[in-house]
Amino acid sequence: MVLADGINIEGVSIGGLETCIDLPEFKVALDIGRVPNSAVARNTILFTHAHMDHMGGVAWHCATRSLRGLTPPRYVLEQCHTEAFSRMMDAWRALDRSTMAHELVAVKPGDTVDLHGGRKARCFRTTHIVPTLGWCVLETRRKLRAEWLNVPREALIRAREQGVELQEELEIPRLAFCGDTTIDVLEREPLAQQARVLVLECTFLDDQITVAEAREKGHVHLDEICARPELFDKVGTLVLSHVSPRWTPSLARRILDRRLPAALRAKCEYFLPTRESET
Repeated sequence: MVLADGINIEGVSIGGLETCIDLPEFKVALDIGRVPNSAVARNTILFTHAHMDHMGGVAWHCATRSLRGLTPPRYVLEQCHTEAFSRMMDAWRALDRSTMAHELVAVKPGDTVDLHGGRKARCFRTTHIVPTLGWCVLETRRKLRAEWLNVPREALIRAREQGVELQEELEIPRLAFCGDTTIDVLEREPLAQQARVLVLECTFLDDQITVAEAREKGHVHLDEICARPELFDKVGTLVLSHVSPRWTPSLARRILDRRLPAALRAKCEYFLPTRESET
């Protein structure tokens, strides 16, 4: 588990094996992996893409929620995947002799879905070897408009009594998750650039895999992060995840500690398995 900006990040993320980013306070999970037990409680799953290590446990998630008497889950995924997803769930209905009840929501980059507690999640395009989305959890805050900041209190009261709207709504990007992606997403996506917490994959850590090879596979190499710390200037906490299982968690931690620039390391957390056996 990682705690960043008051957000508990649970689940698991191991490159090529499984990824499920569970956000208990937000009552949502990003991808489902092989379904960590805590993620069964999540009614809403926001999918980044349809690779097996990110979506493979979805039928088990759906059936287990039904077994436990929980409400049918809501699965949100890019519209290009929904037809195949529905065929898959139909096959499981026939095999399991059950209804596999769920709500399927199709989205495209830029779309927003409602979450628990008045929050929203907005998806954005990332770059992988298949169509892939990133997701950002947004919170709405109200603040005094700039033109009223230095106005005396009495004038504010009069303006409010006259029906003047003194406040404006701001969307705060609390947590962004880029899924499987190349680092290019940080060059163009404001939700990733400005998130208070950015969960970014860092699949490859040294010269066992080159930067060019990592990019060909649609992943981020640690060399790219080290070479471009300015991409993270506006990010509050950078959470690195999805490390390949070729590195044990303890070795990955040592490499990251040693290689990250000091200023960037100061804002980093690592989302790694807690036990060597989990790799």
